[in-house]
Amino acid sequence: MDPAPGIAVTPVGSRSPAQMITDVAKPTGAVVLASDAAHHHQEMDRDRPFYVYTDLLAMLEAYELLRHRGAHPNTWVVTGHDPAEMSRFEAVNADCVDLSRPATRR
Repeated sequence: MDPAPGIAVTPVGSRSPAQMITDVAKPTGAVVLASDAAHHHQEMDRDRPFYVYTDLLAMLEAYELLRHRGAHPNTWVVTGHDPAEMSRFEAVNADCVDLSRPATRR
């Protein structure tokens, strides 16, 4: 079910039932909002599941799906709780970043 044009939600296994990831289309790619499906990038990158989950296999499959989506050109995955996300995107002000614009320096 897509809630609006350019926005798609996908149910995935994670720490709680009915977890979803959200893809937001951009003119040249997408932003994938992992929410609680991946708290930090290292969970996905290293297959290190969060310690609370409802279905371990489904959580690992969600990590694979997120990695696959993030591998597309001009597409990036935004994790749900990683403070480093604030440095991955262009700042709008001290407390806000533009998720459609990756930082030029990392």
